[in-house]
Amino acid sequence: MSLKKIYFAILVAAAAIIIISMFTGTKFIPVSLGILQEMIVDWKIFVPAIVCAFAFSKVRYYWLTMLVCSIVTSMIVQVFFFSMRAGLYIIGLRALCFLIVVYIVDYLRLIGKRK
Repeated sequence: MSLKKIYFAILVAAAAIIIISMFTGTKFIPVSLGILQEMIVDWKIFVPAIVCAFAFSKVRYYWLTMLVCSIVTSMIVQVFFFSMRAGLYIIGLRALCFLIVVYIVDYLRLIGKRK
């Protein structure tokens, strides 16, 4: 299975989970999506995610590196721009937002790459 197909399968699975959660009345995912929607347009997460996606594009363990970068960036943004006290939920959502931006950038780069 090619990398493009794997990325597309992840995209379809995420969309299916979101749609199913909205029809079943689960409040956790739509509430989290609302918070993510506010975070994703914030430059404090968007810019470091794009920089890390391009800077570490040739690293062997790319997604492990992105996971570590997302957690570190999330904690740094929380400490410097918000209060020192934050729950694991907000830090996790900010890290997930970072990973979503990296995923989108990487997927677009895969689509644009010619073989």
